Amino acid sequence: MELTPESRFGYDMPKNAPKDFISFSPNIPTEEVCTSPYKFGTNGVVYASRPLILGGKKVENFGFRFEKGKVVEVIANEGKEMLEALINTDENAGYLGECALVEYSSPISQSGLVYYNTLIDENASCHLALGRALTNTTGKEDIYNNSTIHIDFMMGTSDMNIDGLQEDGTWVPIFRNGDFVI
Repeated sequence: MELTPESRFGYDMPKNAPKDFISFSPNIPTEEVCTSPYKFGTNGVVYASRPLILGGKKVENFGFRFEKGKVVEVIANEGKEMLEALINTDENAGYLGECALVEYSSPISQSGLVYYNTLIDENASCHLALGRALTNTTGKEDIYNNSTIHIDFMMGTSDMNIDGLQEDGTWVPIFRNGDFVI
């Protein structure tokens, strides 16, 4: 399936937009860069770098192990049952719906505070979200996740390095020491 601008973003492009038009909606104050990942493409382990407020309770020091896109193991000493219940909310709750890059030097991060509000706290760190993708998933369930939940958890750190793999097989630095280098 070819990903057109319309299918990637879930809405129609402006009528007179040039072919290379890129839509951009900044998330203020960080101008987070985010996407909906391929539903079955995540493999490996990720650990949260900041607390998650879930059901009014703070869950810290947790992680997830993914295979073929789905959480197959919850890693936590405390709050494990809550996290397991979260990923079992529905059949797709254990898949990712968002991957977001946010610089560690963001104003929210530099405040050093946890605001206990995901819409604010997600601006402090790179983050992932379990559940629903950021786009209209109707008819696209083979690429994007569709779930009744969308729960962000932070995983960015001051020493995070991220490289992107280009179609020609070369790697390009995206993040060094928690901040963009492109």
